[in-house]
Amino acid sequence: MPTLDWIGKNAVIDHHRKVPYHLLRCDPKISVGDVDAGNLLVQGDNLLALKALLPYYAGKVKCIYIDPPYNTSNEGWVYNDNVNSPEIKKWLAQVVGKEGEDLSRHDKWLCMMYPSGTTAHAVLAQNAADGGNRKFILVEMDESICQNVTAQRIGKAIGGYGDGKNAVPGLGGGFRYCKLGAGLFDELGNISSEVRFADLAAHVYFTETGGPLPKKSNGKSPLLGVHQGRAVYLLYNGILGDRRPDGGNVLTHEVASELPPHTGPRIVYGEACRLGQKSLDSYGIAFKQIPFELKVD
Repeated sequence: MPTLDWIGKNAVIDHHRKVPYHLLRCDPKISVGDVDAGNLLVQGDNLLALKALLPYYAGKVKCIYIDPPYNTSNEGWVYNDNVNSPEIKKWLAQVVGKEGEDLSRHDKWLCMMYPSGTTAHAVLAQNAADGGNRKFILVEMDESICQNVTAQRIGKAIGGYGDGKNAVPGLGGGFRYCKLGAGLFDELGNISSEVRFADLAAHVYFTETGGPLPKKSNGKSPLLGVHQGRAVYLLYNGILGDRRPDGGNVLTHEVASELPPHTGPRIVYGEACRLGQKSLDSYGIAFKQIPFELKVD
């Protein structure tokens, strides 16, 4: 199979693995329409956003539209690809190293593009035309543009706009508006103290089930929800009201007996487990230790 190669590729091909993982934090006030439609608008740096999306959508994206910043309303404007900006030079020096000093401009841009990529394009009109069920993910770096331009435009496409003879009907659907939350891990590899239970719960449930947290999940119970007969639990941040090893984030006999009941298989995420395999089997529990078994790649 043909492959694309360029000077500096080896220095950036695994760069995304060094990028810190951030949780997504959704804002219902800016989200529009059916938030469970599976569409996302993410405000944040492209590379950080794509890394945040990786556990949810790896291997599932069928089409990516790259949208360069040409929409300036200035007919004579030309996108500057000389790669001379201080930001890009600093990035190349840090990631590519000394080799980056002699790269041609196209090699430099490929070094920048390889770990960044960009986003899928909105497909609302296609779904409305043929009854399809395509999803879109949009990423916008600038907060003001994301909230005041991108979100507004998609909202109008979903709900319609204009009055009277000039009214344009909406296409239906909806999207969740998300920002990049706290970095999941601190410098020692532990869960960051800034990570809230609700954020981690949403991440755990989605990576286990492929869907968002059920609406009835109120953040006050370790039971996040039930999907296809499997119950998903999270012991984190003293959700049971007791941070001691024998009563909070660690799975013990006492904690297992106090978990909200479920008759089928149960998956429990926690900091540690004091139960042997026979005891876990008797409770119908498959234990996953955080942070080591959190899916981030």
